[in-house]
Amino acid sequence: MALPHQKFRELVILILYAHAIDPDSTQTERVSLLMRQFAVSKKNVREAEERAQLVLSHLSEIDRWVQQAAIGYAMERIHKITLAILRLGIFELLIEKTLPFKVVIAEAVRLSCKFGSEQSGSFVNAILDLLYSLSLGVALDEAKLRDETARWVASEEQLPPPYPIDESCL
Repeated sequence: MALPHQKFRELVILILYAHAIDPDSTQTERVSLLMRQFAVSKKNVREAEERAQLVLSHLSEIDRWVQQAAIGYAMERIHKITLAILRLGIFELLIEKTLPFKVVIAEAVRLSCKFGSEQSGSFVNAILDLLYSLSLGVALDEAKLRDETARWVASEEQLPPPYPIDESCL
């Protein structure tokens, strides 16, 4: 039976997150854990791994876009789960381009609210919306962008406060 798209994206996000916190973790470790946690087949997890690897193959390009859009906000301050969500969203929005932009952004915001916080949903929405607008040739209003990101920059904490995920499990 086919895995629902939302559940598949969650698997991909968690694989990207696991890679971000431990790039040396093995696929074998992740497969067995995700099969247990999500009650999915090995085939589903392997397909999610392939999708995550496709995203990771464009990592330097994707991260440049994140840095471009998060003016005044260091990548190191973005929580790794939020970064994983942004990476998948940017891949779907600007590289793959098979889904409507509203679907990509809505799914990224949903994942941000599920695994992060309401603030991370707003942050992800703003970043993806900006990058999509730029891809259409809309001029970048840096003053407006600085104003919108000023509230994130003023914070001393990482953005967003993380959803309690047991990192030792990934």
